[in-house]
Amino acid sequence: MWTPSIRGIRELAVAAALFALPVLAKGDPREKVAREKYGKATKAYDLGKFEEALELFSEAYEAKELPGFLFNIAQCHRQLGDFERARFFYKRYLDLSPKRPKNAPQVEQLIAECDARIAERRKLAELEAERKRAEAEAEKKRAEADAAARRAEEIRAQASANATLLVAEAEAAKKRAEAAAAELELAKRREAEAQAEVEQAKNASEAEAAKARAERAAHEAEEARRRAEREADAARTAVAALESKASDTPSNAGTRTLSAYAPTNPAGSLPPAAVSPVPGGERPRSRFWLVPTIAGVALGGASAYFLVDTVNAHNALVNPDTRVTEIPDAVTVRNGGAQSQMLGLALGGAAVAAFIGAILAYPSDDAESTAFVGPAGTGVSRTWSHP
Repeated sequence: MWTPSIRGIRELAVAAALFALPVLAKGDPREKVAREKYGKATKAYDLGKFEEALELFSEAYEAKELPGFLFNIAQCHRQLGDFERARFFYKRYLDLSPKRPKNAPQVEQLIAECDARIAERRKLAELEAERKRAEAEAEKKRAEADAAARRAEEIRAQASANATLLVAEAEAAKKRAEAAAAELELAKRREAEAQAEVEQAKNASEAEAAKARAERAAHEAEEARRRAEREADAARTAVAALESKASDTPSNAGTRTLSAYAPTNPAGSLPPAAVSPVPGGERPRSRFWLVPTIAGVALGGASAYFLVDTVNAHNALVNPDTRVTEIPDAVTVRNGGAQSQMLGLALGGAAVAAFIGAILAYPSDDAESTAFVGPAGTGVSRTWSHP
């Protein structure tokens, strides 16, 4: 591609600008201003001051509208890197020239060069925008990955802490259960030793003393057994709670029971005896079943009232002896009967539900009594099952 030199381009522009000067009137002030601006612009262009040259060439064109000045303005824009403005003024130079200029082929080549540079810049801008979008997307993904890693680390640390706590609690419960079992074993050994002392006593006083020691040992053994049971229950409760926490499964509710204890003999009046069940027992008095029973009776009465009203409305509609004047609005009667029917059925269902609640609230006759020896003497424990 041929590229004209700055000096050759400037000379072509000067020739084009001076070509029309002879046709101006002598002493035309516009010619003087145009010549002064043109001289200063040429000097600024030669010194590389393209912005100043651009401004002076523009003022010269405003003083005298010669197409050659447009070519010089386009050259200044090209030197400043503004190829879109340069292309615009090259086209204006060709369009406003009275006839095709001699340098038209070179100007067209400059226009093509500007088009190529514009396309190249647009391509670079698109690539730069795409690069920035890719970098932003990568940065976003890195941030998301870092956040996910932090969350995973927090979850892992929390799980590790929970596992450590669960193991420590289970270990403590196990130790408590072992200590209770050891205490029970020691109490049993002491009881056996006391029984042996009773058998080995030579006289009544020694036998009585040995018997008293045996009773005390039996009492201590019973206390130790109860403590062991409490510790075992506490250990089982702790393990169940830990398993519930680990599985996040709610425990099922148990059956409600009522218990009563009544001492029958003072302490020490009966020898130690094994616990044995005693049949029978009187159930406790309860009035909770009266409330649903009364509600069932009231709801049943209301249901019967609405159902009777429904039957009366139906008979009034289907009775052939009923005159039209006696039923001013049959639709109203029919709708009222349907509403009464629905209310009666609903109240009847509620009454049935109330009676079922009363039956469930009424305590059952199943009772279990247990005779045992406690710290206050021999007693009876009775337990009744309720729904």
